[in-house]
Amino acid sequence: DGCDALCRVEPDPVCGDGRLDPGEQCDDGNTASGDGCDALCRIEPDPVCGDGRLDPGEQCDDGNTSSGDGCDALCRIEPDPVCGDGRLDPGEQCDDGNTSSGDGCDALCRVEVVDDELTVPYFVNVGGPDYADPSSETWLDDGDFTDQGTPGTVTAAIRGTELDAMYQTRRYGTPEETPVTFELPVGDADLYTVRLHFAEAGGEVTGAGQRVFDVLVDDALWIRDLDVYAKVGNRRAFQRSLSVYVSSGRFSVRLIPKRGRPMLSGIEVWRASDATVEGSPGAPRIVGCGQRCR
Repeated sequence: DGCDALCRVEPDPVCGDGRLDPGEQCDDGNTASGDGCDALCRIEPDPVCGDGRLDPGEQCDDGNTSSGDGCDALCRIEPDPVCGDGRLDPGEQCDDGNTSSGDGCDALCRVEVVDDELTVPYFVNVGGPDYADPSSETWLDDGDFTDQGTPGTVTAAIRGTELDAMYQTRRYGTPEETPVTFELPVGDADLYTVRLHFAEAGGEVTGAGQRVFDVLVDDALWIRDLDVYAKVGNRRAFQRSLSVYVSSGRFSVRLIPKRGRPMLSGIEVWRASDATVEGSPGAPRIVGCGQRCR
C-alpha cells in the first residue's frame, strides 16, 4: 500500500492493488488479463468479445461467443428475428430450432397444420371464414395456409355455381412483384389434384387486361398470364385443375402479379386416385367430388 510491513516506503508500484501508481495505465485490483487491464496494469488495446463488457467497436456483449442468441461470436447484434434459432422472436408463430418444413413449424417459422389435424381431401375458403357449402362440405379459412396478401369480400351474385359465398371472399396480392404463397400439406408422397377457384365480381376490374397474373405450383409455371375477365367475363365462376406429384408432404401455390392485384377465392386438394379431371382445358371438371364441382 506504499508503506511496507517494516514502515519503509515501497519504491515500486504494485500492480493489482487497486491503486493507480506511477507507471501504471490502469489497476483494476487484480492481475488477470482479458478484462480491460492486463497483468502488468496496461490497458488492453483490443475489445474482448464475450467478457460481458461493451468495449469500443462492439455492438453487444452478452458474456459468451455463441451465435443465435441475439449477439453473435463477433459481438455484433444479430438480425431479429432469426428463424431456426430455437427462440420465439416477434413475428414468429413458432421456432423449433431448424428451417425444415413438415415437422409442425415451417421454414418461415409459421405453425403448420399437421397431418392428424388435416386430411385430404380438404377445401380452403381463401380470404374468408370457415364455410359450409350447400352439400354440407366444410371449407376452411386460409389462416393455416398463408399470412400474405389482403383478404377481401364482394357482394355480387356469382353465375355458374352454387358456391356464391366462397367466390365472394378472396385474397389479393399487391400490384408490385410480390407473390402471395399458399403452403398446402398433403401427408404421404403421392399424386394429388389441386383445383383453384376465381371470379371477377367487384368494381376493380371492368375489362380484359386489367388483372393479369401467373400461377405457379411448387415453383413451376402452371398458368401464364391468367386473365379471368377475358376468360369468362364478370360475375362468373372460373376454375382450373391439375395433378401434381408431391414427395415432400406439402406443396405451394403462388400468385405472381403481372398487372393489377392477383386474387384467389378457393382451393381444393384431392388425392388424384379419388378425383379425376375430365373435359377440355377450358372447362375442367372433377368427377366424384359432388355438387361443389358442377
